[in-house]
Amino acid sequence: MVVTAVRQAGMTQAASPARSGCTGTGDRPALRSLCIVRASCLLVIALACGHPAPLSAGGEIHGTVHVAEGRSYTGSIRWDINEVFWDDVLDAEKSEQVWVEGDLSGVRIFGLSLGDDQGYWTRHPFKVQFGNLAALERRPGGRVQIELKNGDHLEIRTSGTDLGESMRDLVVRDRAGGEFQVSWDDLDRVEFSEGPGEGLDAERLYGKVQTSSGAFTGFVTWDRDEALVTDTLDGDLDGEARHIAFADIREIERAGSSASRVTLADGTELKLTGTNDVDDDNRGIDVYVPDLGVVKVAWEEFDRVVFEKPPASRHYADFSGGTRLHGTLTDEEGKRHTGNVTWDLDEKYTWEFLDGQFEDLEFEIPFALIRSIHRDSRHAAEVRLKSGASYVISGSNDVGTDNKGIILELPEGDEMDFDWQEFESLEFSDP
Repeated sequence: MVVTAVRQAGMTQAASPARSGCTGTGDRPALRSLCIVRASCLLVIALACGHPAPLSAGGEIHGTVHVAEGRSYTGSIRWDINEVFWDDVLDAEKSEQVWVEGDLSGVRIFGLSLGDDQGYWTRHPFKVQFGNLAALERRPGGRVQIELKNGDHLEIRTSGTDLGESMRDLVVRDRAGGEFQVSWDDLDRVEFSEGPGEGLDAERLYGKVQTSSGAFTGFVTWDRDEALVTDTLDGDLDGEARHIAFADIREIERAGSSASRVTLADGTELKLTGTNDVDDDNRGIDVYVPDLGVVKVAWEEFDRVVFEKPPASRHYADFSGGTRLHGTLTDEEGKRHTGNVTWDLDEKYTWEFLDGQFEDLEFEIPFALIRSIHRDSRHAAEVRLKSGASYVISGSNDVGTDNKGIILELPEGDEMDFDWQEFESLEFSDP
């Protein structure tokens, strides 16, 4: 695919592609061109590939991007290549440091500490779904100001590829069909807003992912990169490079550590090797399950995915910006205490995430979806969801003895602190 571009003040303006192309992956420069196709073209492709547009489209991230020299571009946004929809997650790091009390039983000789038993300062990850954001503004020193839809303002720090110099650019497609590629250095501010709906909901990768720990059906991001049916799966077939649009793929099955068996829509089976799309260099398959959260599947835990017609994605109006965590905590003595909750000295709002492992998978669960948390053991908790499902989660500081503490702010203003062994369960409720 040939894309012409004009470079102006750090901004690349790309002409609309003549045909539906593919977005590339981050570590394959030859495929880095990002193609966002006109709504009419997407509809034609969707119908031809058996992926009809949902009745209610409009799940794409949308807003006004302000850049250097006072320019601004308004339209749908593809952020860091793989975030395209309002329920996708922005990852960063919180600026606020939290003091963690040390282990007072640490070894001391002649009054001198041989370990960090006095405690330490630490920062926590920051995660939020794009739909909860009102605005984002770049600040000096690797800092970013976040405004949530509920009016709250937070300062966070750049981390990973979603924010900062490592960000793989964002692409804005305006209503006239122009594409504008924005680098981090060019970015000043983003103001998020509801878009007109361009039909990308119908182009979202969606399917049933079979893993070593069970099956999960949801929106799929392949290799932490490809999220649309217009993206391509790359691999070698008998020494020849193949680039296959996901729209033409019915299913993918892991065939050992170094290959994948790909079944096309017409029934053709191909065994592909040689790239991180189809071998153990794959960075992982993320599945966003709407009533669960994000399930991160490592290559060795992945068995098979069968793609299906996607449902409509959530609209911007479906997100509120979150509320304060609130609930009733039952302690080890069976006493109940009700108030605002701070979990792990860190999570305070419904838009934040509880992280951990379910068997061999990584889970990221929005607190808004959690009905209750019950201590299961020293190292795990049973997390019961509003959907009725429950999972025993372990392997993180959110659950288990590595939890830094649970704070309950009582209505009269007092605070109660609980460590993991003093905590029995927490039932969430509205403030």
